[in-house]
Amino acid sequence: MTEIKLRRKDFQPTEHCQHAGLMLERGFDVWTTEENQYNEQKSAFYDQLTKIKASQIYQDAYQRWQANLDDNSETCQSWTGKLEGRLYLGLGEANPLESAVTLHHTYGVPFIPGSAIKGVLHHALLARLAREYDSQKKRYKLENNDQAIVDTLFGREPDPNNRKDIGDAGYIIFHDAWWKPEQRSPLVKEVVTVHHQEYYAGEKADSDFDSPNPNPQLAIGGSFLFAVEGQIQWADYAIKLLQDTLQQRGIGAKTSSGYGYFQVTTSLQSKVEEWPDAKLARDNKAGMGNVIEAHYNGQTALAKYEAFKDFVENLSKSAQKKLKKGELIVTVKVSKTENRYELVELLNKK
Repeated sequence: MTEIKLRRKDFQPTEHCQHAGLMLERGFDVWTTEENQYNEQKSAFYDQLTKIKASQIYQDAYQRWQANLDDNSETCQSWTGKLEGRLYLGLGEANPLESAVTLHHTYGVPFIPGSAIKGVLHHALLARLAREYDSQKKRYKLENNDQAIVDTLFGREPDPNNRKDIGDAGYIIFHDAWWKPEQRSPLVKEVVTVHHQEYYAGEKADSDFDSPNPNPQLAIGGSFLFAVEGQIQWADYAIKLLQDTLQQRGIGAKTSSGYGYFQVTTSLQSKVEEWPDAKLARDNKAGMGNVIEAHYNGQTALAKYEAFKDFVENLSKSAQKKLKKGELIVTVKVSKTENRYELVELLNKK
């Protein structure tokens, strides 16, 4: 049996470290080459990791991000998804213990990169809309209208027959998904058991007499705040595609074994609120055209101008001037879906 000690021990994090990423990279400082004892040491180390909760610094950063989404509800759509079980993310990354997990560099908390979300949704939408799959060119064949939807969301590749064509970027921004702070650790212990180690190593045939080799691993539990940004109708489309995909196909590693799936909900849940004495205004928004806005306690609800066209046209001249200045006082009903408010009814005019 050989004992291995990490050099530069003075630079090791302490047992009170609140950064799981730092602990995972540098906290496991001594282990043995004897397999059973190594797994016991590794399991004990993971017990430490799974006790680390999100720091107050991260909780404050999460609140700022959530507030930013609320402040930009005209172009952002969000959804808080809860894992059905557990999530494996980043297993292929380099790690001294061969059990990597994707953690935020600054906060040491799990997150789902926006690039990963975009890739999963892109593949899911292609599979949903495709007429057939060209195995030689390794690409899906879509109708023109369906291809336009994919190109709008995810971008368009340059036309190889047109040297001047540089393609298009997608019109939707897929933000990183933030782990929702809870009174628990985001990390949970898992075990992957290799039942026929020598067989997989090509050393001998598999046998019922082989000894299983439990290998401690790390997975993720809890909920994530997802957000997309762009022209609001396309953002709505993208967030619903995200819901369907994560509920039906999952994300991350080992989805075939049930990991990475999010709880099924029928739709984004809406809540109707009443805003007394809201200030009404008419504006023109990029990508939306003419809209009616209601402002109340720092929040803004929007609706297409056409929905309240009759109301506006029947206003007195003085009321129309107030509307233009954003000073017309009205009691309204709004529908809140995650971070976005929609103006649904005008109850009275003062």
